[in-house]
Amino acid sequence: MSAYMGRELELFVKSMGCGALLVLLYDGIRILRIIGKRMKYLDAAVDLLFWSAAGLFLFFTCLRENEGRMRAYLLCGILLGAGVWYWGIGHFYREFAFILAKRLHFCLQRVTIFLLVKMRKFWLKMRKDLGIDKNKGAWNERKEKCCAKKKRRSTSDKSTE
Repeated sequence: MSAYMGRELELFVKSMGCGALLVLLYDGIRILRIIGKRMKYLDAAVDLLFWSAAGLFLFFTCLRENEGRMRAYLLCGILLGAGVWYWGIGHFYREFAFILAKRLHFCLQRVTIFLLVKMRKFWLKMRKDLGIDKNKGAWNERKEKCCAKKKRRSTSDKSTE
């Protein structure tokens, strides 16, 4: 095999790797979408950003590796690499990553809840130590005056009977 053909084969294998890498990254985005909240505008923005970055990545890879010449076999290599990853190895990756991401998401939720509870207890303790009482305030004072008037009226009504 000539050196030229060896170089072409090397570029073909690299383009397959680029295609597989792009599908791998997009699988990660898909897994995050499944676990997280769905927002159409955010999904559209992430897709636009991903495909713009993917286009620039492929352009600069071709520019660096093949002096900017786009060949049909490079496009075929990208599609073949993406297909092999998606229908082959990617299935196992997605299953494993999805389970791992769900467990990580669950753990992060529990840690967040734990921290929020601790912060609330800390804040309530600080308020008590600083002498800030939630029962004292303009609204509560007005409420207490109103309740005191009602009690006086109700006791005076009972005494007249």
